[in-house]
Amino acid sequence: MYLLVKPSCALENDEIESILSILKHEFEIPSLSLKEKEALKKSETMWFMLKNKHEEIIGLASFSNCKEDNLKNVTVKKQYRNKSLCTKMLKEIIKFYCEHKKQLYSPCLTVNKNSKSSKLLKLYSNNGFKVDYHDSTKYYLSLK
Repeated sequence: MYLLVKPSCALENDEIESILSILKHEFEIPSLSLKEKEALKKSETMWFMLKNKHEEIIGLASFSNCKEDNLKNVTVKKQYRNKSLCTKMLKEIIKFYCEHKKQLYSPCLTVNKNSKSSKLLKLYSNNGFKVDYHDSTKYYLSLK
C-alpha cells in the first residue's frame, strides 16, 4: 500500500470516479453531475489517496486551504479498517501541512455526534487534534 497526494486538477477521471464512489458509499453523498465533477477538478483541494497493490483507492482524505472545516472525507474502506491506515493518512496530512504551513490554514474538521463519535474523537486525538468546542450535533476539532 502507498499514499498518493494530488491536487484536484491533476486527478484522472478514474480516480475521480473511485473517490465519488467511496464518498457515496461511506458518507451517503449523492452522485455528481458532469458540471459538478468539472467543478471538483477546478477546486483547490489536495487529495490523499491510499492505494493498494492493485492501484485501487482504499482510503482517502481531502484537505483544502480554507479557514474552517478544511479536512474532510477521511475514510478507509470497511475491509481495510483497524490497520492504522487512517493514522497513516493523518500523519501524512500533518506532514504536508507542516511543509507548507506558510501557505495553508491549520487542519480542522467536524465530527458529527453519533454512535461512532467516541471512536473518531480518539483517532483524531491520538493524531494531534483537539476538540475546540461542540454543540448539540457536532464536535469541532483543530490541530494542537
